Amino acid sequence: MFIPITQQELKQRGWDSVDVVLITGDAYVDHPSFAMAVIGRVIEDAGFKVAIIAQPNWKDVNEFKSQLLNEIEVLKARLKVIEEVVGQGQDFLQRLDALDALTIINTFSNLEVLSNRFDQLEARFKKLEDNLSQVVLEQRYILNELVVSQNSVKKFDSLEQKVSQLEASNSANNEDMKKLSAQVESLNSQVMTMRTITYVSLLISIVAGILVLLK
Repeated sequence: MFIPITQQELKQRGWDSVDVVLITGDAYVDHPSFAMAVIGRVIEDAGFKVAIIAQPNWKDVNEFKSQLLNEIEVLKARLKVIEEVVGQGQDFLQRLDALDALTIINTFSNLEVLSNRFDQLEARFKKLEDNLSQVVLEQRYILNELVVSQNSVKKFDSLEQKVSQLEASNSANNEDMKKLSAQVESLNSQVMTMRTITYVSLLISIVAGILVLLK
């Protein structure tokens, strides 16, 4: 099929517009010996819609303009779309520039605070474990004393009171352990949230940097 040179030939191809318009002062002949035909075929093979205006009437500018009027309008519409895309890109970059770097710094500061709280909880856990170990040792001692002093009612009552106190202390320690476990779960949740915020902040910063470099 020949490269279209008239509006009718464009319609036969089902084209409302073209990508490239070649203008030549020579006649159009679809033959390798004609440069414009070769150029048109090369551009067409690249996937573009090509049309040729051959031997335009250079004495009548209005006629020449009328031939290009439709293509000029299409090009204007394309330029408008490109300008809108560029404008949206510039607006996006301006919003990225407005990002406060302190947001990321504050995120890391919050992570550091959470880390310190974890250290404090770990120390409290260690202290509770030591207390529980001491309670176990004292219970063993009391049991041994009970076996040895079965005939001493007074000593038995005293030891029984100590057992009650140790059981109360053990219950209190268990309650503290439950509270600390709840705090650890809460801190884990906060850490996961802060990690997510940190990753998103870093990703936004990286994208912003790339876009700024490409600007």
